[in-house]
Amino acid sequence: MEVPQLEAIQTVLTKILGANTSYCYENDNEFNVFGLSGIGRAQHRLGILIVSDNDATSLPGQISQEIEAAFECEMPIALLLHKPKSLQTKSHDQRWFFDQVMRFGYRMTLDHKNPPYLNQTGFPQRDIPGARQYWDKCSALANQYFESAVSSERLDVELIKVAMLSTAMEFVALGLIRVFIGYTPNRHSLKFLFSITGAFTDIHEKIFEPHTEVGQRCLKRLYASPNMLRHWNELKMDESDYAFLESTCERYLTEATQLSLNELQRLETIKHSNS
Repeated sequence: MEVPQLEAIQTVLTKILGANTSYCYENDNEFNVFGLSGIGRAQHRLGILIVSDNDATSLPGQISQEIEAAFECEMPIALLLHKPKSLQTKSHDQRWFFDQVMRFGYRMTLDHKNPPYLNQTGFPQRDIPGARQYWDKCSALANQYFESAVSSERLDVELIKVAMLSTAMEFVALGLIRVFIGYTPNRHSLKFLFSITGAFTDIHEKIFEPHTEVGQRCLKRLYASPNMLRHWNELKMDESDYAFLESTCERYLTEATQLSLNELQRLETIKHSNS
C-alpha cells in the first residue's frame, strides 16, 4: 500500500472513530490475505478490519464515503467494524478469520491503550464441519427464496419477487464468505456482502455485469433492502430487466454452489491428509 493511500485511510479512521486498530487484508491485486491475485478487476478494492469501541451502524458507510473521496474514485470497500469483545467469540471459524487478518494483514492503526488480542493459546483452526453445516443452511434458504420468486408468473408482483431474489443472493453470499474465509458478517446488505466475497472470487462481477447499463439497473434493484416493501407501492421494472435479473441470480446461485462445494471438498481433503 502506497504511503499517501495509507495516510489518507489513517486520517479518515482517526477522524471518525477516534482510537482504533485497523488491518488491511485486501488492497487491489497487490495484497490479499485470503484470495486470488491477479484476477484483473477494473476497480480499486479495499478490505479493512477495524476494531473499535465505536460501532454505530452508520459509521461504515460514512468511512467508506470519505475514503472514496480521499482517493477521488468509487471503489468496493469491505469495511468490517467490530468491538474488541468480538475477538473473544466462541466461533472457531470467526477466531480463525480474526487471527489470519491480525497476523498476516497490514496493520494501519493501533489503539495503544486497548490493543486487540485473541484470548487463546496456539493458532485457531478452521471448523470445516461447521462451515459445511452453515453452507447447507444458507443453500437451503437461498434455493427456497429463489424458487418462490420464480414460481409465480404474475408480473404485478415483481416487487415481491425481486425482494425474494435479493434475500436468496444474501444467503448465497453469506455461505460463500463462511466457507472461504471463515467469517460471519455482522451486517447483511447484499452490496456489502458482495464487497467481502470480492476478496476470493469475482463471479458476481462477471455474472451481474455491473459495468453495463442493464447490469447497473438490475443491481440497483437487487441491492435495495427487502424492508423497502413497507414503503414502495411498485417497482417500475421493465419485463426484460426482470428476466435478466432472474437469469443472473439463477446463474450466481448455480456457480456459487459449485464454488463452495469445491472449496469444502478441498478443505476436507487437506484436513484428512494432515490427520
